[in-house]
Amino acid sequence: MIRLTVSVIGVEPTTGAEVVLAKMESRKYDPDHAERQVGSALEAALKAAKTETHAALRAWKPEVAISLIVEEELVRPALHLGDKTLALLSLAGASVDFDPYVD
Repeated sequence: MIRLTVSVIGVEPTTGAEVVLAKMESRKYDPDHAERQVGSALEAALKAAKTETHAALRAWKPEVAISLIVEEELVRPALHLGDKTLALLSLAGASVDFDPYVD
């Protein structure tokens, strides 16, 4: 079994409440797919926060949480983020947390 979850969690600027802005789930994994999921989650977070730019997302103090659960020996829990994805994360002021669980 493989389960990849990419969430964008933010803090609502006016109330201070923690909010899940986006959550993408998948039953497949490879580093390229994970990177695409991060990009999709960031785009969904923009819509949820009603912002038009990644820089405007900074006010939400976003955290991108990547959880990978693997119960197969053939999957290597690696994470690769390319320069474009890293630039978007930087514009958004997002931190990244990668938690791989291999059984």
